[in-house]
Amino acid sequence: MNLTALKQGESAYIVKIIGKGTYRKRLMEMGFSSGTKISVIKKAPFNDPVEYELLGSRIALRNIDAAGIEIELAEKFLSSNLLSDQNLTFENNTAVVPNIKKSFTVAILGNPNCGKTTVFNALTGKNDRIANYSGVTIESAYQEIEFRNYGITIFDLPGLYSLNSITDSDKSIRDFLKEKQPDIILNILDAGNLERNLYLTTDLIDMDVRMVIALNMMDEFNNANKKIDSQNLGILLGFPIVSLLEKDTPAINLLLDKIIAVFEDQEAMVRHIHINYGNILENSIRKVQNAIKQISNYDTLRLYSSRFLAIKLLEKDSETKLLLSNSNNFQQIHQVLNQQISYIEKEFALEADLVITKAKQGFITGALRETLTQPILSVEERNRIADRIFTHRFWGLPIFIAFLWLMFFTTFQLGKIPMGWIEFGVLKISQLVSSALSEGMLKDLLVDGMISGVGGVLIFLPNILLLYFFIAVMEGSGYMSRAVFILDKSMHKIGLHGKSFIPLVMGFGCNVPAIMATRMLENRNERMITMLINPFISCNARLPVYILFATAFFPHYSATILFLIYLLGVVLAILTALLLRKTIFKIVEMPFVMELPPYRLPSVSSLASYMWDRASEYLKKIAGVILIASILFWALSYFPQNSACVSEVKKELIAKQLILDQQLLHTNGVIHDSLLVQKTDMVLYYHNMEKSLQREESYLGQIGKFIEPALRPIGLDWRSGISLISGLTAKEIIVSTLAVLYQVDDDSHSHRHTLASKLQTQKVVDGPRKGEPIFSPLTAFVFMIFVSIYFPCIGSIIAISRESGSAKWGLFSVGYTLSLAWIISFIVYQGGTLLGL
Repeated sequence: MNLTALKQGESAYIVKIIGKGTYRKRLMEMGFSSGTKISVIKKAPFNDPVEYELLGSRIALRNIDAAGIEIELAEKFLSSNLLSDQNLTFENNTAVVPNIKKSFTVAILGNPNCGKTTVFNALTGKNDRIANYSGVTIESAYQEIEFRNYGITIFDLPGLYSLNSITDSDKSIRDFLKEKQPDIILNILDAGNLERNLYLTTDLIDMDVRMVIALNMMDEFNNANKKIDSQNLGILLGFPIVSLLEKDTPAINLLLDKIIAVFEDQEAMVRHIHINYGNILENSIRKVQNAIKQISNYDTLRLYSSRFLAIKLLEKDSETKLLLSNSNNFQQIHQVLNQQISYIEKEFALEADLVITKAKQGFITGALRETLTQPILSVEERNRIADRIFTHRFWGLPIFIAFLWLMFFTTFQLGKIPMGWIEFGVLKISQLVSSALSEGMLKDLLVDGMISGVGGVLIFLPNILLLYFFIAVMEGSGYMSRAVFILDKSMHKIGLHGKSFIPLVMGFGCNVPAIMATRMLENRNERMITMLINPFISCNARLPVYILFATAFFPHYSATILFLIYLLGVVLAILTALLLRKTIFKIVEMPFVMELPPYRLPSVSSLASYMWDRASEYLKKIAGVILIASILFWALSYFPQNSACVSEVKKELIAKQLILDQQLLHTNGVIHDSLLVQKTDMVLYYHNMEKSLQREESYLGQIGKFIEPALRPIGLDWRSGISLISGLTAKEIIVSTLAVLYQVDDDSHSHRHTLASKLQTQKVVDGPRKGEPIFSPLTAFVFMIFVSIYFPCIGSIIAISRESGSAKWGLFSVGYTLSLAWIISFIVYQGGTLLGL
C-alpha cells in the first residue's frame, strides 16, 4: 500500500520509494528511507496536503508525492510473523531491522542477442528459450527469487537498441517501465559489441534510473585478446559493472549483491552523470526542460526525468509527445521545442535526432577509448571465412536448401529407429490390457480410446525432437541470421523485410510464438502479412500426420514427400504475401538493418536442454489436451449403441452361423475343416462390419456424414472430415482421432495392426465405392496437402486476433486457408484421377 492510504492517527513504516531522479532524491534527503516510522497528524480541508510526523519533524506532503511512498502498517510491520518489538532497535526513530525480508523489482534490459535471457536463467534458475539471433524474447518473462533475505522479482524484457519507440516491442517496453516502475534496471551489455550496446545505456543514463551493468559474454571477449577496465568504465558511466563468464556462479552472486547495494543506496560507484552533448545541444535541452518543469506536469516528472523527456522530444520521439500532450502547457512546450529543433538543424545542417545520436556516439567512443584495449588485427577471420561459404552470392541459397532437405531426411530416417521402439511398446501395452480385460465398454475405452489415441501420437516424439535439434543448431550457431541475409532480397520481392524470415522459420516449431515474434518488425503492414502467412509454415504438430501417411503410402520417398509438403506451404506463403501486398496491405519500404552475430558452436548442454524442454511440452500436451480429445472422440464414436443397422448385421450373422453349425453337424474330414475356416472368416468379416457400422452410426459418424458431401470432390470420406475438425484444437489430435476411428480389424490371432497398416488396408464397406481402399497414395497425398494448408489451430487463431488487434483477422485466416486448402486439394485429386493415379 502507499502512504495516501494511511488514515489520521495511524502509523506505518516506509518500505521503499517508487520514483525516479530528483523526486526520489528529494524525499530521501527529507528522511523518507526504508524502515523509517511515519505517522499522519492531520489533513488539510480538502484532504491535500497531509501533515506527517517523521524523525521528530512535521512535514507537509501532497498526495501526489505520497502516492510514490510504499508503506507497511505499524501493526503488521511489528507483528509476530515478521519480527517482534523486542528485536527492534531504533536510531533517530528509524527501525533497524537487519533480518526483515524486503522486496523489490529488477528489469533486465539490453540489445537483442546480448544474452539477457541467459543471465535471467542464471539469476532465477529458469530455463527459458535462448538462441544466437535477435528477436527470441517476445514477451516479458518474470520470476521471483530469494537472495540474502530479499525477495527479488526479475523481469526479462525483449531486446531493444534504444528507448525510442520504433517497433511495437519497443513501445511495450516503454509502457512496462512506466507502469511497473522497476526499482533497478539490469543493463546487459555484450562485451564484444560495446560501442553499439552502450547506446541504450546512454538513454538509461538520461532517464536517471538506478542501474547495474553486466558485461556478458566475457569468455569470447577474453578469447579475442581484448581487455577492458570495467572499474574505470563504471566510474565514467556512474554505475557498478560486473563481468560475467559462462557458468560463473560467484559472478552471479556478486551481481545480485551489487543489485541489492544499489537498491539500498549503499553502492559507492553510483553517481548521476549528465552526458555532455555540447554547448548548443545542452542549451536547447535546458530550454525544453524548463518548459516541461511546470507544476502541472509534476505527476509525469515523478516518473520521468525532465532531462530525459527534453532529449526525447528533441529526438522527435512520438511516445514522449503523446505522454505530454495532455499537459496544460503543451502548446508552450511545443512552441519551445520547434524553435530549438529549428535552431539545432540550422547550426548543424543535420536532423536534430541525428545530431543527438552523433553526440551520444561521441560520448561512447570517448569512454571506450579510455577503457577498452583490443588487438590491431581483427580476430573475426573465422567468421569471415564461414560467411564466404554460407552467405556466398551463388552458393548460399543452395546450401540453405540442402540443409533443410538434410533436416527432413534425418528426421525421417534416423527417427525410424526410436519410433519403432515406442510403437512396439505401445503395441505390447495394448495387448496386455486387451488380454487382461473382458469384452465391454471399459476395455474399448482403454484400448481403442486412450491407448490408441495417445500412443498414436506418442510414437512421433523422436521425429519432433530431431526437427527441434536442427532448429536449435540453426539458432545457436548464428546461421539463422545468415539465412535472413541470404533471403532478404527474395523476401523483398514479395514485399517483406528479411527479418520476416525469422518468424516464418520459428513457425516450423510452433505457429503461436512465431506469430508473436512478428513484433520485431517495424512496419505494421509487414507484420500483418507475416502473421497471416505464418500458418502456411508447417509446425511440428503437423509432422506426425505427414510421417504417418508418408510412411504408409510413400515408404521409399518419405523424405522427398515431406520436403515437397513443406515446400508447398512456403510457396503458398509467398503467393499469399504477394496477393496481400498488392491488395490489402500496401507496404512502405523500410531499411534492412539486422545484426549478424558471431558464429558459435552450440554446447551439448544447451542443445540437450532445448530438446528436453520441447519433449516436456509435447508430453504435457499428450497427457492433457490429446488424452482428453481421444476420450471425447472415442465416446462420440462409441455411442449410441445398438443402432438399427448394427442390429441387422448381428441378426444376419446369427442366422448364417446357425446354417453353418447345422452343416458342421453333418460333415467331417476336409469338408468339415473347410467349413470351420469359412465360419471363422465370416465371423471376423461381420465383426469388422459391425464395428465399422457402429462408428458410422455414432454421433461422430453423423457429424462426419453431414460434412462428407464437401469432401467427396477431393477424395476424402467422413472419417477424414472428423479428423480434420479435431485438428482445430491441436494438429496432433488428427492422428489420435484416426487411431480411434480405425481400431476395427482384430484378426484371428488377436494381433493389433499399427495405424499405418490400417490406413493401407481399410476398405469402403458400402456405397458406390464399396470394396475400394479408403486411402490410396493419391488420397493420402491430398489429405497431407489439406492438413498443411487448412485453418491453423485455435491457439494460432487467437494469437493472430490478439497481435493484429482484431478478431476479424483470425476469422479471415480460417476462411482463407480453408478455402485455399479445398481448391488445391480438388485440383490435385481431380487431376490425379484423370491421369489414372
